[in-house]
Amino acid sequence: DHPSGPGPSSSLSPTVRSTVEEMLDEAHSSAELSGLSPHGLVAALIYIAAERNGEHRSRAEIARVSAVTEVTLRSTGRLVERLFGRRHSPF
Repeated sequence: DHPSGPGPSSSLSPTVRSTVEEMLDEAHSSAELSGLSPHGLVAALIYIAAERNGEHRSRAEIARVSAVTEVTLRSTGRLVERLFGRRHSPF
């Protein structure tokens, strides 16, 4: 299940949302990411997808609306980048 309720996804374009959903599906099949906080994972995916699609959001903004710390966002983002590659890596 995806974390629900108010969050950063409500202000994202359909392109970014689609990218997040695709990455989330792939992340769910990754043993390396299986123990991560769902909120931290989604926050990292939103940040990465927004950056890759030219919709900059600050880490602080994503962390605040996702109810995770910036440290969690940064560390989870690094793990996610290993799975999805480092092209245009914001971390």
